[in-house]
Amino acid sequence: MKYLLALWLLCSTAHAQFMTGGWDWEVNDWRTRIRTNSGTLNVTSYWSGTQFMQSIKRWHIRPQVVSAGLYLGGETNAVVMALIHDLANTAAQVQLFNFAAADYSEAVGLTGNTTTKYILLSTPIGGSVSMNQIAQFAHLGVYVRSNVNANFQHVIGASTSVGDSAAYVLVNFSGLTYGQCNDTVALQWNSADTNGTGMYLAVRTATNFAATYRNGAQLASQTGNLSGTHNSVAAIALHAFNTDGTVAQWSSRTLAFWTVGFGLTPTEVSAYYKAVQRLQFNAGRAIGAIP
Repeated sequence: MKYLLALWLLCSTAHAQFMTGGWDWEVNDWRTRIRTNSGTLNVTSYWSGTQFMQSIKRWHIRPQVVSAGLYLGGETNAVVMALIHDLANTAAQVQLFNFAAADYSEAVGLTGNTTTKYILLSTPIGGSVSMNQIAQFAHLGVYVRSNVNANFQHVIGASTSVGDSAAYVLVNFSGLTYGQCNDTVALQWNSADTNGTGMYLAVRTATNFAATYRNGAQLASQTGNLSGTHNSVAAIALHAFNTDGTVAQWSSRTLAFWTVGFGLTPTEVSAYYKAVQRLQFNAGRAIGAIP
């Protein structure tokens, strides 16, 4: 009887650990894709990705994200594999242009320059991530690890002249952070911000409301009434800006996370930041404390 009781307790404990511990099918698939691409992912980073995914699923944020990259793994062969890749045509892999191995360290992130280096959320086979594939109410953003007070250094975004459509975050442009999210040039908004580091998001949740957030807190909003849809068809660029298929305005900042998806409420923005900040803390590269 004692033996059976001990066995039952052991099985119950193991079952509980499996249900609440460190496994997620999407993270497991991510690790497999990294290995298939001749990349590496150590145990700590694997569990960090698992904790991140479990957190955003528990807080019901996962359905709002269609593309996300963690900048984890031993080399850029790992970085190019998005953890979240809901758009079927993307094949879960993005394109790096002109980065060298020395530009990336898992403990730091990926550092660009002001002339040539960028990531395009697209694949060699023609798939891409664009705001046009998501919805009018959407978000995009990155985690910035280095502050550069410089003009025209975009960290994420895309625009098309046809339809006057743009979505981006422009951090610390001479002391101002600018944002757009599926709107026109005339509705661009900005706020004073010289911090330049942390998790930045541009979010649209209504035709008359969009906002930029830093570390879960709202920086500024735009309440002009938007007429029609203004969702750019251009592939979204990271470490730079894609205008009508031409990438420019590169950034020398170091990035350590990207996200693109549907609109997020202020409560969801706050929860999302907490999950991302824990991820960065586990990787030893968090800016600021754990909220």
